[in-house]
Order: sequence, then structure tokens, then C-alpha cells
Amino acid sequence: MDDDKELLMSHMNFEKKFGQSAIFVTSTLMEQGGVPPSSSPAALLKEAIHVISCGYEDKTDWGSELGWIYGSITEDILTGFKMHCRGWRSIYCMPKRPAFKGSAPINLSDRLNQVLRWALGSVEIFFSHHSPIWYGYKEGKLKWLERFAYVNTTVYPFTSLPLLAYCTLPAICLLTDKFIMPLQVFSSLLCSSQSLQRVFLS
Repeated sequence: MDDDKELLMSHMNFEKKFGQSAIFVTSTLMEQGGVPPSSSPAALLKEAIHVISCGYEDKTDWGSELGWIYGSITEDILTGFKMHCRGWRSIYCMPKRPAFKGSAPINLSDRLNQVLRWALGSVEIFFSHHSPIWYGYKEGKLKWLERFAYVNTTVYPFTSLPLLAYCTLPAICLLTDKFIMPLQVFSSLLCSSQSLQRVFLS
């Protein structure tokens, strides 16, 4: 009786996690993957249509703990980060036939929209509870270089501010005929650099 109850609870937990598809839940328990041998092609097709339907994920862990993680504009970064936090390892795979194909933006406005979307998604992750600065320490499976790479990915939009200053200040100085630093500071720096040159040359 207790064994049946435990089996039922285990099955209910799997349904809560993976959804209400008996064949799909059974395939998750199979050691080598695949589908149960007793499944007919017609039953598999019916289950596949059921699993890919829009409502299949409702009240399951899909989108929060399994599969693509929802809730971010850049769901690919968030999904990869959470997978690495759980201990998954990445490998470089370059098959002869392309595994994925996509379309790139063909004009400047589309490209700028794409970059803006990436930047907003990165900043969104940086300020969320999934920020690589503080998320994932409990599992302890994320290497520090991986964490550093994810922090860099989420911080890069902020580099536009110093870059903007770096590009505009020289132009402003040229147009207004004024120097960025006060003239006294610049002349003292110039004098000290000249005296250092004399010391090293003599």
C-alpha cells in the first residue's frame, strides 16, 4: 500500500514537473532516453501534438526550471546562465551541416533595434534576482571564470556611457577651443613629463 502511494506521489511530482503526458514522463525515467518500446507511432504522434500545444506548460516547471527560462528579453543568456549554475558544461560543436539557421538584420534601424533589445535584456538580468553577481552560489557549480563572463555580458551596456564621453569630449574641446582640464593642471603635467624625460635621457 505504501509503495503504491509513493509511486503515485512520484508520478504526480513528475507530472507537475514535466506535464501531463504519460509517454513523455516515462521517457524521462528511461536510462538511455528514447521512448517506451510499447508506444505505437500513432500514439507518439498524438502525444507529440499534445506536448507542443500552447497550454501544455501551464502549471508545470517549464519556463521557470526546465527548458527555456521565460521572463527576460534575452532568454538565451538567462537560460544558459541557469544551466551553468546547475552544473551543465558547454562544449564547442561545429557540425558540417549547420545546426541552426537564423536571419540577421539587413539595415541599420533593424540592427540598432536588435542591439537595444540585447542591451535592455542584459541590464534587466543585471538588476534581477538572477544577476550573476549574487545568483547561483548555493549550488556552487558555476566556475568563477564563467561567472565573470556572465557579469561581463550583463554589464557591457553600461560601457556606452564612458565611450560616449570619450567620443564627444574631444569634439567639444575642438569646437569650443577649450581644454578639458584647467590650463594650470595641464601645464604642470607637461612640465613634470619633460623633467622626467631629461632624467631618463641623461
